[in-house]
Formats: sequence, structure tokens, C-alpha cells
Amino acid sequence: MNELKHENFKRIAQNRKNKIISTIEQLKNLSNFSYYEFTEAEIKEMFDEISSKSEEIKKRLLSSCKKKNKKGEM
Repeated sequence: MNELKHENFKRIAQNRKNKIISTIEQLKNLSNFSYYEFTEAEIKEMFDEISSKSEEIKKRLLSSCKKKNKKGEM
């Protein structure tokens, strides 16, 4: 494994993950009914979209790992 590439991945992945978590945590501010009004269906739709995109990216990353491992076996 190329250590420089791996260190770059870890650094960038950590930063991006932290940004995503911070942004997702801001969604809880929407729960204040003094300022916002929403339905259960809207909340479910929002989180279904977040989950769907998250799964799509996870599959792509895992697929990349599998392809790299197969190349290494040859």
C-alpha cells in the first residue's frame, strides 16, 4: 500500500466525514416548531434520500476496494 496515498485518504476522509456529520446535526435545528412546520412524510423523505445517497457512496467505495484487491491477486 502506498503510504502517502493512504495518509491522504485518511486525512481527507476524516475532514469530509466531519463536515457531513456537522451538516446532518444541523437538521435537528429544524425540529423547533416555533420556526418551522413539517410533516412526518417530509421527514421520512428527507432521511430516505440521505440514506439512499449514503448507501450508494458506500457501495462505490467498497467496490473500489474489491477491484483493487482483485488486481493485487493477479
